[in-house]
Amino acid sequence: MCGIFGYLIDKGITITNKELEKTIRLLLRYSQVRGQEASGIAYFDAETVLIRKRALPGRQFAKSPEFQSVFTIPHRCINNPLVCFGHARLDTNSSKLIEEENSPLRCGDIIGVHNGIIVNVDELWNKYSNLTRTKTVDSELFFTLLDYLTKEKPDHVTAIKHIYKEIKGSASIAALSCRDLVFILASNTGSLFLANFNMKAYVFASEPYILHKVIRKMRLERKYGQYSEFQIRPGDGCLIGLSDFRLHRYRFRDG
Repeated sequence: MCGIFGYLIDKGITITNKELEKTIRLLLRYSQVRGQEASGIAYFDAETVLIRKRALPGRQFAKSPEFQSVFTIPHRCINNPLVCFGHARLDTNSSKLIEEENSPLRCGDIIGVHNGIIVNVDELWNKYSNLTRTKTVDSELFFTLLDYLTKEKPDHVTAIKHIYKEIKGSASIAALSCRDLVFILASNTGSLFLANFNMKAYVFASEPYILHKVIRKMRLERKYGQYSEFQIRPGDGCLIGLSDFRLHRYRFRDG
């Protein structure tokens, strides 16, 4: 049981470094109850890509130079949308002490975080022998496949459907395609919740109380207006296009 979380803001909306840092720090802190072995965040604004992570609980990571270094970039959200998302890790099938095994992971043009356990990774790496495995952690398989399946044809819904048919186990994921400028959410467990502020901003987390605490403490309704909230139920997902910031919901599993 890991925690995944994130904050997406459309271009043209001004946000200070202090506001962004505090929001991500709260998401990380509240997500820590789901995993304390390692923490990490990714930042993307079409001009800058940063991934920072350490084998520390969220509260300690938020005090680290690695975390703080993300929140020094000026002119947030003037020309480009902003995406900042992260992971609070519970150790499963690899060591937190090996930094590259911790999340967020970058696999080709995909940056992703994963909550759950995929139990047939060895079988699938053997099946897709044309792909290169570099880590022990199961999450690498998911995001490497997503990068591979969307490289020639950027049909992310079809790719997600294919991957969930292949894997055995649990997976709630958040992934950014730096190549296609799309943000992808999906879950086969339902452990994923999204708040939509009129397509001006989105906040997601693994549990609804995390959303509610952050929205209340950061007064996000005052900033963006009213929001709608929904659970990404088992077999559901959504895409957020960073070019138009629209939300597209989809179903990848029947039933």
